[in-house]
Amino acid sequence: MIKKKNIQLFEIIITSILIGLIWTIQVVHYPSFLYVGTNDYNAFHTFHMGAISLIAAPLMIFEVLFAFLSLKLKIYKGPKTTFSVFLILILIWLTTFFVTVPIHNQLLVTKNEQLIHKLVLMNWIRTFLWTLKLFILVKNDNVRK
Repeated sequence: MIKKKNIQLFEIIITSILIGLIWTIQVVHYPSFLYVGTNDYNAFHTFHMGAISLIAAPLMIFEVLFAFLSLKLKIYKGPKTTFSVFLILILIWLTTFFVTVPIHNQLLVTKNEQLIHKLVLMNWIRTFLWTLKLFILVKNDNVRK
């Protein structure tokens, strides 16, 4: 039998790992794009996208699966928490695929400092959302009976 407390803990752990990843990308990695020479930039950016995807994609998929499992098991306290968690997840995925990925695709063509600054600026949305999601999950850390 699956224990609700374990599901909730796994969801908090996955979200925490994603927060560590997004804050590292936001504060260290994306700004470092500006310091890579033009000759090395395409190889660097291609490497970044492949390596980060190997880490982020499975975690984001697990994040969604645990969110749906939490919904099915009625782990979240009330409709406000459920709505908040799912709204945040939807906004993260929309921002990822309709904002961040298109900027990365443009940056695959050539180094563009204006686009790098835009990437850093727009990525604050995901950074804030994941941080907010963890706050909500931790605040919700009393499994419904």
